[in-house]
Amino acid sequence: MLCSLALMVPVAWLYKDIHQGQDYDHSIDETTLVMPAVVAGVVTVAQHSLALAFSLAGIVAAVRFRRALSDTFDTLFIFVAIGVGLAAGVGAIEIALVTTVFFTYATAFICIFGDGLESRFVAKRQREEERAAKKARKAKALRAEEKRRQEAQWADEGVGR
Repeated sequence: MLCSLALMVPVAWLYKDIHQGQDYDHSIDETTLVMPAVVAGVVTVAQHSLALAFSLAGIVAAVRFRRALSDTFDTLFIFVAIGVGLAAGVGAIEIALVTTVFFTYATAFICIFGDGLESRFVAKRQREEERAAKKARKAKALRAEEKRRQEAQWADEGVGR
């Protein structure tokens, strides 16, 4: 269990590093640290008992999570925590290590060279839409001002429409 905790420290650091400002959720960070140890403990207990495994599956199925994740990318952090916990629980520390290293490097690569987080992409798109709307409002205001000036000029010259 301590090994699963140690393996998840770089993943938690990565989560903290790629989520900045409002995107950062402490509960996901803490979950990625604690969940593998809990999963490893459960797997260790239920490893040789089919009845206990089915009982635990029933309990897990009954538990509902009422919290939505702010970014679909956060789901990957939860999945890797479960995977590392499962691997550590059955004694396959090498698989847990490979999973952690692969996930850490792949996630860092995606965030550096790819589009990054969905929430950042959505925020960027919203900013672009707001800029376009602001630009359209400004153009409309300029056209209205030009029309008002034209009408004022015509009124001064005595020209009607």
